[in-house]
Amino acid sequence: EEPAIIASSSVTTPKANNLTTDMPFSENLDQTSNIKPTSNEMSQQTLSTFGADSNDGEDEEEAKVEEGDELIVNEAKKEQKQVSFATDEHGPLSHQISYYTDVSYMDDSISIPERRKYARSLSQEDQSISSMFMDKLHPCKCLSWSLLGSYIIRTFPCFWCMKNVGVSATDRQIVIRLNILIVFFCLAQIASGLFLLSTALVGYQQSARDAADTKEYNEADKDKPIITQDLWSLTTFLYFLAGINFVLLIAAMLAQRAIRYVNLTKSVRYMWVLFWILPLQIFFSIGLFDYNQVMSVWTKHWWDDKSLSWYRELFCDEGTAQGKCMVPVLGGVKFDDETAWCVKYFNNATDCEDIRDRAQYEFVVAHYIYFTVNGIGALILAALMWVTLNVLQAIITLPIVQRSKESNIPLWLTFPIIGSYMIGYVLLFSETSIDEVLEDFKWMGITYMVSGGSFTLLALVGLVLKCYPVLNTRQKKVKLSMIRFFLVLIILTFFAVAVVFATSLIYSLNIVDLPLTSYSQIACALDMEGSCTGCDSQSPDEEVCPEWSKDDVAKVLQTITKQSATIAAIFLAYALSTWKYGFVLFRHVSRYQIEYV
Repeated sequence: EEPAIIASSSVTTPKANNLTTDMPFSENLDQTSNIKPTSNEMSQQTLSTFGADSNDGEDEEEAKVEEGDELIVNEAKKEQKQVSFATDEHGPLSHQISYYTDVSYMDDSISIPERRKYARSLSQEDQSISSMFMDKLHPCKCLSWSLLGSYIIRTFPCFWCMKNVGVSATDRQIVIRLNILIVFFCLAQIASGLFLLSTALVGYQQSARDAADTKEYNEADKDKPIITQDLWSLTTFLYFLAGINFVLLIAAMLAQRAIRYVNLTKSVRYMWVLFWILPLQIFFSIGLFDYNQVMSVWTKHWWDDKSLSWYRELFCDEGTAQGKCMVPVLGGVKFDDETAWCVKYFNNATDCEDIRDRAQYEFVVAHYIYFTVNGIGALILAALMWVTLNVLQAIITLPIVQRSKESNIPLWLTFPIIGSYMIGYVLLFSETSIDEVLEDFKWMGITYMVSGGSFTLLALVGLVLKCYPVLNTRQKKVKLSMIRFFLVLIILTFFAVAVVFATSLIYSLNIVDLPLTSYSQIACALDMEGSCTGCDSQSPDEEVCPEWSKDDVAKVLQTITKQSATIAAIFLAYALSTWKYGFVLFRHVSRYQIEYV
């Protein structure tokens, strides 16, 4: 065995340290496979598989080796394992031989540009590793919005979307045609809102014309507002949808030219319009889906209002729209029931209640269909806006979009600020507020106000972070402290909104019954010049608002909590986006080497 050992020790095998030459690091990796030791042909074959798995070439090498060269093969395998390691376990090649390349990097023979190139490669690897956590916050990161937008404009049933679109449409072509679809849906939503408004105005005119004939049995009723300050009126949601879609219509038409000629300034403005309108679109469109059947409650107690005169003419029996079909719930203030009211005013007739109930049923069914169709159209429009927004960001380019968001944090948080204050105002201070009767709604309103204050403080801190420079180590420490305060504030805001979301969701899904021990007082607050009687009575014996049942009050409150859960979910999305911004900013500032600069 001694001659074999001596022969094996005399074989020269290249070491990893000898791989370093006067060439850049990337060239070293490329040329290591071309090293040809002259001492032994088998070592050349072994090193030609540089970076491959040691087990893959094992059979091929042994097949080419003669029986007398076993020790040389074993030595070559050891050398190969030392260089290549296991790629499946230890990552890419540049990481496997890092401790060798570090030695070569410090060599004085390597030029400064080559060292900088190597340093940049390492920093990019570190950044890619550190951004893995943030990538998990993007569940749709792997989705190609351009392909999705191209699919939409090719499959949507309209002839103008496909005009002049080639096999592979550009992002500009996609956004332009998506804008055409947005304009179409905006016109449909605006037309729906105008139709609803026109029917109310026509009803007022008809009631004014027939006022002399109906004064005797309709004098106690007052005019109700067209738009109410509440979170359960479906007509109010549709009016707001028509208003914001009118703004979106103007913005989309003006943005067509900017997108066609890639005007970045106007494109960024259109992006911010979409950012602002999209959450409103989602909020009001979800409100149009009436799975709590609150429309039947609204119809029941607002049926004799002047704004519904046109619908009574349409659904009531002929000649009864301003008469028998207007019988109030339980006969109103002066009567015990509908029959007594009908006997008094219509010559002992007793069919008033039947005529009214039949007309109300047809009205409710028609409006369920009407509002559901509008809700579906509004959600489709919201989806088109979301796809358009993502493709538009690809046109503007991500660095410009990110810079615009970072420089406009107060503008980004304007919606949750205004939304929190408005929802809190409706729950605490509006004409239909029930905070004095229902304690849970009072605390929900207070939490919304607190959330609005925290979002406002976040916007102010974001503005300070934007303007505060970092020119030395002390300023860097101060900015890092402000960013930590920013992150803590976001966490507190997130938990406050999460509590409102959880409470609203529990009540809206009827997981826990609402505490309706005094539902009559709640009905008086919700009715607002409707059918309630006895709300202002000082007599303890008089029944308060018998027209409203406990089931009616529960349906209204469940609809309010459903809308509260919707807006709270939107605010949670804003809080998460703001937290991501703070996290990225903290990582950026903490790595800023001010002393080196």
